[in-house]
Amino acid sequence: MSGTTLLGYDVEKASEGTAGFLVGAEDLHDELGVPWTIYLTGMTAEAQPDAIRRVLGNPLLTIGQHTYSHILLKSI
Repeated sequence: MSGTTLLGYDVEKASEGTAGFLVGAEDLHDELGVPWTIYLTGMTAEAQPDAIRRVLGNPLLTIGQHTYSHILLKSI
């Protein structure tokens, strides 16, 4: 059986670690030729715009967005 593998990641932390994760994930997916999706919070996009811009043009990458802060509604 043939098919496509797609991996998705929640990138919810607006921290310096986000940049390292994106670099490592991009390298891995480029090496394997596997599409990937990242789901960002608005806070992450504000805190790490340069890291996000760095991977933005990757043809294997799709970007989606969560809420601004990813607060769980059940905790409000």
